[in-house]
Amino acid sequence: MAFVLPDEAVGPLVLTLDIGTSSIRALVYDAQARLLHPDRVQGKEVVVLQTGRNGEGTFPPNRLLLAAGNVIDQALESLGSLSSKIRAVACDSFASSMLVLDGRGQPITEIFTYADNQCQAEAELLREKFNQTQDHDRTGCMTHCSYWPARLAWLSGNQGDLWKKARTICSWTDWLLSQWFGTIRTSLSLASWTGLLDRRSLGWDQVGLDRASLEPNRMAPLGDFSDALCGLSAKWARRWPSLADIPWFLPISDGAAANVGSGAHKPGRVALTIGTTAAIRTVPKRVPSTLPKGLWNYRIDKNRPLIGGATTEGGNIFAWMRQNIQEFSHLEERLSEREVGIHGLTILPFWAGERAPNWNDKAKGLISGITLDTSPLDLMQASLEAVSCRLALIFGSMGSFLGKAEIEIVAGGGFLSSPFWVSRMADALGHSIKPCRISETTSRGMALLALEALGVFSSTKPFPDPDFDSTVDPDPNRSAAFAVMMAEQQDLYKRVYGIR
Repeated sequence: MAFVLPDEAVGPLVLTLDIGTSSIRALVYDAQARLLHPDRVQGKEVVVLQTGRNGEGTFPPNRLLLAAGNVIDQALESLGSLSSKIRAVACDSFASSMLVLDGRGQPITEIFTYADNQCQAEAELLREKFNQTQDHDRTGCMTHCSYWPARLAWLSGNQGDLWKKARTICSWTDWLLSQWFGTIRTSLSLASWTGLLDRRSLGWDQVGLDRASLEPNRMAPLGDFSDALCGLSAKWARRWPSLADIPWFLPISDGAAANVGSGAHKPGRVALTIGTTAAIRTVPKRVPSTLPKGLWNYRIDKNRPLIGGATTEGGNIFAWMRQNIQEFSHLEERLSEREVGIHGLTILPFWAGERAPNWNDKAKGLISGITLDTSPLDLMQASLEAVSCRLALIFGSMGSFLGKAEIEIVAGGGFLSSPFWVSRMADALGHSIKPCRISETTSRGMALLALEALGVFSSTKPFPDPDFDSTVDPDPNRSAAFAVMMAEQQDLYKRVYGIR
């Protein structure tokens, strides 16, 4: 990735706050969307997700508030006098977070994340009680424990005393900015990831609110990304004087930002991202009238709908294999020499459960076909190919709104460090892949959106593309082998779970 040194940066500068489930980072971009060298200008703090045997996946609110403040301190200190050139702050966050506030605007729960599945039973009851086709069509989200309807049902049914104190339901970064500005607001992007936003009217879904016995005024007020907050409260203005009176744009989801940063912000491009988890997403010309089962309809902003699907599996499967099976020397070379499917295994890679396309809360990882001849290398290859099959299945569902125009698939994430996996992913999709050279696609996307809101970019001066590596083309023979593997995977899924 190309960087620019601080003294070579062209103003205005944008400070980005990138909030993930493993770290919070502050990075700075110039007016050409070039990243100021991260060895010279950045802030970073590691955060640790709290997990438990009951399905917990949460963060302490004040711990993340402290970490977010610290990384901004670090970035401003490393930038020095150039901090006066910062003209905007843009923030992204892991999506589907939820936080409950009391009447004083203070948290009375932990920050629930998409990884928290304590509300599996409630999700199942919602699926049984209500028409899932209608709910999906209204909100663009399937019923699942990662979304708010099931979590709200769990809280009201299992945390009665706490629920009586609840006043405001919000995404965690809504509360974060409320601590800095004294007012609360949420973006259409974050709201679209809750399962409680009407995907057509872009207002809170009244049907879902009625089921949860919530009045609209108990939800954070809706706004768009560009509806910036200005004027830090006194305490924070003293701490960050260079940021006190500039616009802080409303936080959006990390997935939405990554689409923009990888160049997939316009129709005809599809963003494939494989990091810890994985997703495949595109921006259609318009909101589709009907939505294929299992896919979601989120938002980047009011003008950019986002269609696709995400999985709980991705690089986490690779990491699990490396951690638990030690016999992996010269892995890349050995994998590249092997034929697709030579392992004879069929894997459902749901180590952390399933999201798209079936959103099955009960799904668990499964390996079928092990023999005495199965090797650790077989298991690794089969796992990576299984993840590729699941993403290809989602991609196949997206065809109805990708149209007949030439499609480009741009790829980002940690999997790009494995030429083997990139090549197999192209084979599974049956389509060429353009690997993005820029590793910081999420924060770059935030910077581009902020610069657009500042007037630097526009319809007449569109976002610059990131740099891409050489295109990776599929091999027809390997694609045919993947088609067989996908059919076997789907057959196994149907036999185990009764659906496909």
